[in-house]
Amino acid sequence: MLHTVGPVWRDGAHDEPALLANCYWRSLRLAEQMGRHSVAFPAISCGMYGYPLHQAARIAVAETTAWQRAHAVPKRVILVAYGDAAYKAYQAAAAATPSGVSAHLAAERIVYDCCIGACHRFPSAGSGAMTESWAWRVP
Repeated sequence: MLHTVGPVWRDGAHDEPALLANCYWRSLRLAEQMGRHSVAFPAISCGMYGYPLHQAARIAVAETTAWQRAHAVPKRVILVAYGDAAYKAYQAAAAATPSGVSAHLAAERIVYDCCIGACHRFPSAGSGAMTESWAWRVP
């Protein structure tokens, strides 16, 4: 597991977009160095740190697709959207990407098990509180 701390949103004038982009880039670089073939990202900084979801989604899609155009690994990058608002933000960001990445994005329904911190493709029985999520796979 890799951990990255995103920027706290103040007003957008304190280099927040570059700092957020750097979180994705450095995490992807570390995954590459470790030989990881897949990596999943939540909507970094969009919770308690208050980053506007649509702006963060645009950065996430742009950085992960740019990385994959230039690097062989990780081969699979998942942008996890917790809830409909995040899912729609990723959809909009993908559609607005000039490279036409939206045609290559595949949505997968997943469930995040809050108690054990594991991702499952489908609901698991008896493992505690779960929240429904969606994951984008970036080609």
